[in-house]
Amino acid sequence: MLCGAVKTFFRELEDPLVPFGLHQHFLSSFNIQDKSKRFIFVHELIKKMPIAHRETLRHLLRHLLKVIDLASQNRMNVQNIALVFGPNIMRSNPVNDTNYNFGFNPNIMTQNVLVEYMLVNFKELFSFQSNSIFTEYTHY
Repeated sequence: MLCGAVKTFFRELEDPLVPFGLHQHFLSSFNIQDKSKRFIFVHELIKKMPIAHRETLRHLLRHLLKVIDLASQNRMNVQNIALVFGPNIMRSNPVNDTNYNFGFNPNIMTQNVLVEYMLVNFKELFSFQSNSIFTEYTHY
C-alpha cells in the first residue's frame, strides 16, 4: 500500500524526479562504451539536476538500498526495485518524444537499467557534498 502511494506520487509529478530536460542525456549515457566515461557522464548529469530533484533522488535511492538489503525477506533485489521504480523516477515526455507511441514508452528498459545503475553505484555517484538544507538530517 505505501509503496503504491510513493510510486503514484513520483509518477504524477509534473516534471519527473529525473527532469524531462535531462532525460535524453541520461538515456544517451548507455551509448558510452567506456565504463569510466559513462560513470563521469552520469555523475555530472546528476550534479546538474535541480537541487530539489537531486536531493529527493538521493534520499529515495538511499531508502531503496535499505529495502534491497532485506531482499532475502521481501524479494526486492536491485533489478526488481529498478523495474518497479524506474518508470516513476524517470519517464519520457510524450509531448517531445517522437518514439513515445500511444502510451507505449520504448525507453522503459533503458530507464530501468539506468535506475539500477544508480542504485549499484549510489555511493560513488552521490559522493559529492550536497548544498541542501537536508544534509544535517541525513545521519541515520
